Amino acid sequence: MPEITSLADAQNRVNALFKTKSGVPDALLDDYARIAWFLSNPSAPNFPTAMTNVSAALWDVYRDLYERHGAFRRNLFTSAIREVAGRMEWQYGSEENVVLVYAVTAADYMNWVRQGVFFKDMMDVKHGEHSHTFQWLAVAFERNNIGLAHAPCYLYKNTDKIMRKNKAELILPKEKHPSGSQATGTTFDLWAWVLDCFPVSMAKAGVDPGGESIFSNSFRTPQKVTEYLLDNTPNDHFVGSYLKYRYQRRAWFELNGSSYAQVSGSSSKDRALQTHQGVSDWKIVQGDKNDIGGFVRGNSPRFHTKEVAEKKKYINVRFHNKPGKLRDPSQVAG
Repeated sequence: MPEITSLADAQNRVNALFKTKSGVPDALLDDYARIAWFLSNPSAPNFPTAMTNVSAALWDVYRDLYERHGAFRRNLFTSAIREVAGRMEWQYGSEENVVLVYAVTAADYMNWVRQGVFFKDMMDVKHGEHSHTFQWLAVAFERNNIGLAHAPCYLYKNTDKIMRKNKAELILPKEKHPSGSQATGTTFDLWAWVLDCFPVSMAKAGVDPGGESIFSNSFRTPQKVTEYLLDNTPNDHFVGSYLKYRYQRRAWFELNGSSYAQVSGSSSKDRALQTHQGVSDWKIVQGDKNDIGGFVRGNSPRFHTKEVAEKKKYINVRFHNKPGKLRDPSQVAG
């Protein structure tokens, strides 16, 4: 089926596929339709315009953290995300930081979602480490224009209040279907349909299957979020530039003409295992099918030693009309 074309189209589709749990108001379901349309809408206000505002807000906090702590402060970007989300009335029910490298159990995943935890997803570099975080922050910035009846944080935490209708089916990618092949099936949920779709390039023969599916080339698809931020943001866009610099330093992506292409053999998953496994303050999370699904630790600020901090190179940059410092993209990540 083609992309969502209007709010009414999104509402019709979500009503055909899902229902609220007993006692849950239908306005909740309507809010998820509005989010799906926001992530599909080619006209402003939409995801790109919202991400410009998200980027500017993150840059303000990032600059402040660097001015106060310099290269000594670790995890500047994720710290900025947490602070900006808090300003948008995002209420965390846990102080855990979560890094995913393989599939975790449904129970662990939903526990983090119910607590409003944003996680760094390092299972696939094209998916993007923070793609879902960017989707939800964009929604939070545009809440009034989207017309949401509920706070975005509440919607994030309560995705499990929506159920698939008993006879509802759609076309699933081979990665989601029990048979291991692209086919019609029922193993999907609201999260997958609204904002965890697969790019059409991953469909059979790279062609949209035609019927209702979770294939999309809109910003409902994390890979399209990453692609947009790497290839289509201007040079003064903080988030786009931060990701480009970061991924170049890690040799995950490289500039290929006017767009960024994944470096052959590169893996964010390998990097995650290298930098978290065996590190004392990171606890291993059991995977659904692997010994390691991810890592968690507390949210208290952490700092590099003087020796490590002095080795990090920063360059002068200017984003959103404000000067600051950002890691030198030519310095290979250690």
